[in-house]
Amino acid sequence: MKHPSSRRLYEYWSLLRGHRSAPDRGEIDPSHIRDILPDTFILEVTDRADYAYRLAGTRICSGYCRELKERSFLSLWREADVDALTRMLEGVRTDGAAAVIGVKGRNQRGQEIGFEITLLPLSYGGQSHNRILGVHAPTEVPYWFGVHPVVDHEIVSLRLIWPDETPSYLRRRTREELDAVPAIMPIMPQGRRGHLLVYEGGKR
Repeated sequence: MKHPSSRRLYEYWSLLRGHRSAPDRGEIDPSHIRDILPDTFILEVTDRADYAYRLAGTRICSGYCRELKERSFLSLWREADVDALTRMLEGVRTDGAAAVIGVKGRNQRGQEIGFEITLLPLSYGGQSHNRILGVHAPTEVPYWFGVHPVVDHEIVSLRLIWPDETPSYLRRRTREELDAVPAIMPIMPQGRRGHLLVYEGGKR
């Protein structure tokens, strides 16, 4: 994680969850992360193809020049990237992974801005990983940001991180089953895949 807001949220999330795979939504205290709230969001997970904004920080909405609450997270992305994003979200939802996405955004004039998006699982209402806590932080803020909306994205890199070093679905297996599978199972092989740069997961 390169962006200070990503590291800040990850540290807070990790402190809250303790030995669990994810903290509960009710444990999130906005006053403890007030410095990054403008870049913070929460998604509601209803199924594999539906991740809707429950909350979105003011700077995120400003970047798109519109309110994002109740909008689909996946609807903001070009069709060519939706499959890769769905795989990443599935890793967060089902396996308790953290995800980091490097993004290049563009406005209608073709002017570019870099973002780092971090996704972390949350539990809510007694159900595991049915919310996702995230940060959508610009790497720099150009003069046009908030005036000319971001209308297109290009994913530069994708990374899954296993906070406890081993995916949750592997931790539930027996020793015999664990011996039969590799310790690290990335979502896709490391290297380039089209225009994407994919990394194996790790602790950080």
